[in-house]
Amino acid sequence: MRVAHIKLLRRSMIGIIVIVLLAVAYNYLHTWRNRARVITQAAEVLSSDMMRSADSIEYSTYENGRVRFKIRAERLLETRAGKNLLQGVEGSDRNPDGSIGNQIRSQRAEYDADHKMADFSGNVQLDIGSDVRIRTDSLHYDLNANIGMTDAPIQFASKEAQGTARGVVYNQPKKTIELKGNLDFTITRAPSTQNDSHQTEHIRARSSRGFFSKDERLLRFMGDAHLDSESASLSGELIEARFSEDQKHLTSLVCEGNVAYQSSQDALGPRTLQGDRMVFGIDQDSGSLQRIDVSGRAAFSSKSPEGDQELRGSTIHMELNTSNGQPSQIQSQGGVELRMKRPAEETLVTGESLETLFAPDSAVLQAIHVHEHARMLTIRPQEAARDELSAEDVRLSFREVEGRSALSELKAETSVQLNSTPPKTNETSPSAATRSLAANALTMTYSESGDNFESGRATGNVVLIGIPLGEAGRPEIRRLTADVVEFHFFAGSNRLRDFRGENRVRVYYLKPADPTTESPPQEFHTSSSHIEAAFRETDGAAQQVSQWGDFQYQDGARTASSGRGDYDAQKEILYLRDTPRIADNSGTTSGDIIQYDRRQKILTVQNHVRSVLKAREGSQVTPFASTSGSASATVITADGMQYW
Repeated sequence: MRVAHIKLLRRSMIGIIVIVLLAVAYNYLHTWRNRARVITQAAEVLSSDMMRSADSIEYSTYENGRVRFKIRAERLLETRAGKNLLQGVEGSDRNPDGSIGNQIRSQRAEYDADHKMADFSGNVQLDIGSDVRIRTDSLHYDLNANIGMTDAPIQFASKEAQGTARGVVYNQPKKTIELKGNLDFTITRAPSTQNDSHQTEHIRARSSRGFFSKDERLLRFMGDAHLDSESASLSGELIEARFSEDQKHLTSLVCEGNVAYQSSQDALGPRTLQGDRMVFGIDQDSGSLQRIDVSGRAAFSSKSPEGDQELRGSTIHMELNTSNGQPSQIQSQGGVELRMKRPAEETLVTGESLETLFAPDSAVLQAIHVHEHARMLTIRPQEAARDELSAEDVRLSFREVEGRSALSELKAETSVQLNSTPPKTNETSPSAATRSLAANALTMTYSESGDNFESGRATGNVVLIGIPLGEAGRPEIRRLTADVVEFHFFAGSNRLRDFRGENRVRVYYLKPADPTTESPPQEFHTSSSHIEAAFRETDGAAQQVSQWGDFQYQDGARTASSGRGDYDAQKEILYLRDTPRIADNSGTTSGDIIQYDRRQKILTVQNHVRSVLKAREGSQVTPFASTSGSASATVITADGMQYW
C-alpha cells in the first residue's frame, strides 16, 4: 500500500470540513438581529401580522476602520410575532486586506428573534474564500445551541474535491459535523511538486453516513464505506481516521466490518487484504504507512506472473518498508493457511503461527517460518506427484532467481513426517507407491531453480518406509531405521539417487507373493552400523544396498553375520564379506566370501570354507554320519562349497 493511498482520507476530509461554514450563518443572523432593532424608517404595515418592512437594506460592522462583515437583503419584513423575513439575502465577511472571505446567499431567510431560530431556503449557497462552494435548498440554524442542520441534499465543490450528500448537522460547541446519508465525493490529488513522479489521481469516497470532530481530529465514514482510486480501493462498514493537530497529516486509520483493501498497481502484482477489522499504523515522522494489522477472518492475497499466493488466519500483521510501501514482514496467527500456486505445482502450508520475511529492496520472499502443527503439502499435477510434510516447526528459506522467489532450504523439527509419491515415469505408467520418512529433524536443500530437491539429512529416530528394490513388483525395503540418514536426488526429477545411514541401522525387507510360482510373501531383515543405497533414475527403485559394521542378517530359516553385506537388488543376491558366517537349523558355514541367491535359494561359499553340519539324534542328516551312530556334528572344509 503506497502512502498516496492512505492520504486519500485526508483529501476526503477537506470536502467535509468545508461544511463548517454553516457556522457563518450564526454571524449573519446575529448581525441582522442587531440591525433589526435600529430599523425604524420606511415602516409599512402590510397586514395584521406584519409590523414593519424595508426594501434593499444593508448593514456592516467595522474593525479598525475597515469593513469586517456586511449583509444585504432585497426586502425585510418584520412580523408582530417577532420574526424577521428576508428576501434576496447576501452576506459576507472581509479579510484584513479588504477582500471578500466567506459569503452566504439564499432566496429567503426567516429569523425568529424570540426563539433564536433561523431558516434559510431557496438556493442556499455558501462560499468559503474562492475555493469552496456549498449548495442546498434549505438550512435551519438554532442560535441557542449553535447547531445548524438540513435534511435536504447538499452539493459542494472545491479545487480538490466535489460531491454530494443528503442532510447535515453542524454542532458549533462540539465542533462536529454529521452527514446523514448518501455521501459521494470525488477528490483530485495533483502532483505536489514538478518533480513528483505521481500523476494526477482521482479518489472517490462513498458511504451511507459521515462524521467529523474537530477537537478529536476524527473523521468517520459509516455504512458501506468506499474509498476508490485508479490504483487502490478500501471498503468496510466503518472507516475511521485521526489527524495531527494541524489536521494536515493522517496519524491513524481503522476500518471495521467486512473490510477489504485492494491494490491494483503493485510492483509484484495486485494485492488484496481482507478481514473484520483493519488497523493502519502511520509513521509520525514521515507520514508513511508503517504497518497493517488485520483481525477476524484475515486474508492476504497477491497475484504475479510467477504465481499466486493466499494467506488466511485469525490475524495478520504486516510490516511495510516506508521507502517503497512493499511488505518487509508478515505474521499470522490462528488456523493459518498459506497457498502458493505456480504453473507446475501448488503448495499448501498450514499451522497455528506463520511468519514471512521479504528482501528489503526487491520485496522478494526470503523466508517462511511455521509453528505448531505445521504441515506442508506440495502437489505437481502434471507428474501425479505429491509431498506432504508435517512437524511442529517448519522453516523455508528462499533465494532470488530472475526476480522471483525460489526455494533454497527446508528445515523441519519435532515429530517430522514426510510422505512422498514420486513422479510417474511416463504418462501411461501408474504412480509409484507412497513412501514415508519420519525423524526428529529434517533438512532439505533445493536446486538452483528451487523446483526440485537436491539433497537432504534426517536425524533422530529416522524411519524410512516403502522403498522399492529391483524390478517393479519385486522386493522392497519395507522399513529402515537409523539415527542419521543423508540422501541425494537426481537433478530435476525429485527421484532418490542414493542415501547413507549411520548408527543402529536396521532394514526390514519384503518380497511380495509371486502368483506365477505360488510363492507366499517372504520377509527378512538386517542390521549394521552403516548403510548405503543406490537408486535407479527411471523408476526410483534401489539397485544396490550395502551395510557394514557388525552386519547381521536374519530370515525365517537362517541367520548370517559379517563385517560387510552387499545386496544386489536386481539379481536378489546377498554378498557377505569380512569373516562371514551363515547358520540355519542344519549347521553353520563360514568362508572368505558367502554368496546367497535368494531367488534360486543357492548358497555359495568361497575360500577357506568351513561347514559344521549338525545331526539330529536318531536320524541321518548328512552323507557323513558318525560311525558310532551318535548325533555329533560333521565338519567339512574346502576351498569352495555350494548348497541348494
